[in-house]
Amino acid sequence: MKRQNQDKLFTLIKTLTRGEKRAFKIFSQRYDSSNGPNISVRLFDAIDKQDEYDEAALKRKFKQEKFTKQFGVAKNHLFNMIIESLRQHDNNVKNARFKIHRSIETAQILHKRGLYLEAYRLVQKSKKLAYEIEEHEYLLILLRLERGLSAQINDTVEHNQQRETIKATQNEVWQIIDNQKQLKAIMQEINMIYRTKDYRNDPITQQKYQQLIQNDLLKTEENALSMNAKATYYCIWMFHHYFHGNPQQAYASIKQLCDTYEESPERIPNHLSSYLSAINNCLNFQADLGLEEEFMQQLKHLKSLPQQYKLNKPYYERRFFEIIATAEINFYLAKKDFSKIVDTINYIENGLRKFRYAAWDIDRKIRLLYGISLGHFLNGQHEKAHHWILNDLSEYDRLQTSVNYICYAKLLSLILYFEEKNWHILPSLAGATQRYLQKHKRLFEGEQLLIKLFKSLKNQPITNNKSDFFYKWHNTYQKISNNTNITRLNNHTYAHLWLKSKVDNKSIKQLIQEEG
Repeated sequence: MKRQNQDKLFTLIKTLTRGEKRAFKIFSQRYDSSNGPNISVRLFDAIDKQDEYDEAALKRKFKQEKFTKQFGVAKNHLFNMIIESLRQHDNNVKNARFKIHRSIETAQILHKRGLYLEAYRLVQKSKKLAYEIEEHEYLLILLRLERGLSAQINDTVEHNQQRETIKATQNEVWQIIDNQKQLKAIMQEINMIYRTKDYRNDPITQQKYQQLIQNDLLKTEENALSMNAKATYYCIWMFHHYFHGNPQQAYASIKQLCDTYEESPERIPNHLSSYLSAINNCLNFQADLGLEEEFMQQLKHLKSLPQQYKLNKPYYERRFFEIIATAEINFYLAKKDFSKIVDTINYIENGLRKFRYAAWDIDRKIRLLYGISLGHFLNGQHEKAHHWILNDLSEYDRLQTSVNYICYAKLLSLILYFEEKNWHILPSLAGATQRYLQKHKRLFEGEQLLIKLFKSLKNQPITNNKSDFFYKWHNTYQKISNNTNITRLNNHTYAHLWLKSKVDNKSIKQLIQEEG
């Protein structure tokens, strides 16, 4: 599953659907004659058949062809042809944004040819669509076109009246765009504070956070002037409540966004990505809060959407897999339902293979990979758990995304090294983990205690009686168990159960089953 530094042409070809491949071949036969008959299609097919990119094998296959002397040029030509065929293919499918874009180009052509009335009618039709899907930047272009065309088809009085109307509409659209940008800027700032700072221990950052959350735009939902702005508004409050240890209020905020969409179902197709993100967040909170009935209802609703809105494209297939898999692994981990955890892990592993070359949301992929690792860990399959951390999660170390999950993965990795009896390397690895957590402001009390435990192995090697070694660490950990950050650490690593399992000389699975 590990992301490879693959050749860009190979990766592009592997992301194509069957329909897109067919569209490319039709396009190639129609337009490409630069490399001789069907050379591009033959090279395309040869690459498509490879499981891993092998340029040497390709050159051997086509060694009699002239283009192999400039193989890089041929690859670039094929890459650009695929992009152009995708552009034309996307223009032909039912995509509202492409329709508006094409309509603008067509209206400009008609305008230059003096067909003002035809251009004007097309602009009016496209304006209505742009309003419906909240494409405000396109709307500004259409309004500018409308103003120019009005001068050509109306008398002076009518044109002056329409010009004033258009000007007022432009001001309203600019206000909506500015409103949305301000709310997004607030959310990005808040998110950045959470990702990179423990602001509660930093007075300057804490003051900055308070200024952001007290912004007048956040006083009421009515200050959000568009559906996109409302989505941002509710997400800000979701983040705020979650950061402050109030998942119930966080859930209420994102549930309100889902309800807002569902009150006007006709909006959903035009805001599908935001709606799916809201459902994804609802499912995660329902899993964490143990709201089983609501979770099952929401999951059933989610699974009905592809058929309801005819979402049969591979992009949506992967997107729905991503959300459903993340939700189910979180839910069954929270319930500690071991048989369901195993089933879900198998489902996820198959999906990751199927969508190997897909364009993933990195945050969700990291959560999925971590869920697999944690599921294997709880089932006592330490080698499998460690494989996913070392071979897949480790490649995201340098990204500023899902830093909290990467930090949990590093702590879980220390536990797994211990379970694999690699005790001699734990002190140095614990030091490296400590530096990583310090860098990302995630070195809280529980994390410090675990790292101190593993560092102590340098001077206090493990004896046959591990219970004695862990007894004092478990007692110390219990004393700080009411801390909010400890609760999060326990929910994501089960460190408290791991320590107890060492004291009681039982597996985590046994402890959970005994607790019922």
